[in-house]
Amino acid sequence: VWSFALSQNTYTNHSTGHGDGFFRPYGGIFFDPILIFQGEHMKKNLKRLMAFSLSAVLVLTGCGQKQEASTEEQTQTTGIERLVNKEEIRFASRVVDGNFDPCNGWGYQGTSLFHSVLMKNTNMQLEYDLATEYSISDDGLTWTFKIRDDVKFHDGEKLTAHDVAFTYNNTKAIAGRVDLTTMNEAVAIDDTTVEFRMNTPFSAFLYYTGALGIVPEHAYTDSATYSKNPIGSGPLKFVQFDEGQQLIMERNDDYYGKVPNFKRVIMLMMDADSAFAAVKAGEADVAITNQSLGLSAIDGYRTETFETIDYRVISFPVSKAEGATTEQGDPIGNDVTSDEAIRKALSIGLNRENIVNNALNGFAEITLDVFNKLPWGLGDQVSVLKDNQKDEANKILDEAGWVVGADGIREKDGVKAEFELMYGASAFDRQAIALAVAEDAKDLGISVKPVGLDWSEIEMRAKSTPMVLGGGEYLPMNISRMFNSKFANQTGWNNVAGYSNPKTDAYIQAAIEATTEEAALENWKKVQWDGEFGPSALGSNVYLPVCYLQHLFFVRDGVTLGNNIILPHDHGTGVMGDVVNWDYNAN
Repeated sequence: VWSFALSQNTYTNHSTGHGDGFFRPYGGIFFDPILIFQGEHMKKNLKRLMAFSLSAVLVLTGCGQKQEASTEEQTQTTGIERLVNKEEIRFASRVVDGNFDPCNGWGYQGTSLFHSVLMKNTNMQLEYDLATEYSISDDGLTWTFKIRDDVKFHDGEKLTAHDVAFTYNNTKAIAGRVDLTTMNEAVAIDDTTVEFRMNTPFSAFLYYTGALGIVPEHAYTDSATYSKNPIGSGPLKFVQFDEGQQLIMERNDDYYGKVPNFKRVIMLMMDADSAFAAVKAGEADVAITNQSLGLSAIDGYRTETFETIDYRVISFPVSKAEGATTEQGDPIGNDVTSDEAIRKALSIGLNRENIVNNALNGFAEITLDVFNKLPWGLGDQVSVLKDNQKDEANKILDEAGWVVGADGIREKDGVKAEFELMYGASAFDRQAIALAVAEDAKDLGISVKPVGLDWSEIEMRAKSTPMVLGGGEYLPMNISRMFNSKFANQTGWNNVAGYSNPKTDAYIQAAIEATTEEAALENWKKVQWDGEFGPSALGSNVYLPVCYLQHLFFVRDGVTLGNNIILPHDHGTGVMGDVVNWDYNAN
């Protein structure tokens, strides 16, 4: 007998007592007659349970009675009719928090769904969206954009350059996820011309125009109010948001670009196990999944993979643990990973091929450079790097004075070569990587102890404890976020290694203030490695690159997800960047 424990999102086998947070497919979905609820979890999850009521009834009916469903009932169950008529498509994805304000970060990772942008990112190339042309002054201080004059917001009001200027000025004032501190102000010259005036040259500004959705000045009072009823000009309109359950969107028939094929798109918010159950029950047409469940075969569905720039790396705190704390009072430093020999040995000693093929079931690509797929990556320079060099890695440790003890763990100056490796407790891929790294490290005499924690605790400990870190956006400023010393003493996700070096900072500043793309890219690469110095794998190994994940989806037969775009590190919405091309063909 199996029970679905909503409070833990796990399946428990009563005959064995086994329930460890992972769903193990076994050919069907069964629910106990008695569903388990615990305390406040019952209130939080009761509504979510209703989304599965149909699948539970169908399964229990199939177990207890032999009833033949009519053709009409079967069609409704499988959802084919609504797909054939292009009425509705259902996408099971991760939970979003209800912040639908681009000025406060919505759409920064993935796609904003409801909003247009000046420039759009298509497969790591910026193309015009609202913008029709742009120019930059010789001193790099003024960016001028011309925009379309045929765009309407979802409420019928015309979108003008005044809305663009308002969006950027408001974003700067909020000072949230999108950092526009380098911009002084945005000014609408006329209805189709907007100027962005910088305090200093800002070479990365164009990439921000691909991430910031435009909001209507006339309908925006404050972020909290706007988020409850976002109005944009994108291909989908906001209809309804039920927290933790679903997001309902409708097609914008007045969209200036290609109009979506489906009249309605429903995003069902679920973790991977719940999404798997929804697919098994035929309740979702598309569902995000993880590297464990991706191998499962489900009748009527296929597993589709998307290439990404979603990297996984190991972060190494680079200073010694000497009692220092961040400005927020959290610890800084680690006596083991502060030794470059430890970082270097692990970087060349890991067997990344085994990690990808065994821990991640092949659903990833090995990388030795965090930004390898991007214009600001190191490119062919990393061809000299090799992994799985256990002998060479052990030699590095021997020469650095790390001596193997009787217990097989190295020691130096009274410090054992052991440390915890944190990962998000709910993230299968990060747990799998942490376990694989720990196993490989044993051959080097290094004891790595994987520990799954909630993200708030990881954030507080990140500058003193290594972690499996994820990221990947089409934005060169991410290099600054990883290495800039201004973040070294701050709790948060920026520069979690606590790295600080004046030479690196100088390259970052030169890249930001460059007045040509060529000069900017040259300096972004020098931040990582300038031929003699750098914090990348070619230098001091501040971050240990492991792989780029593939994003996996169960897709109903007949459903197509557009052009198989390259996806960023996102929270489930990235694949919808090509939603205008989603379609269904029964043949």
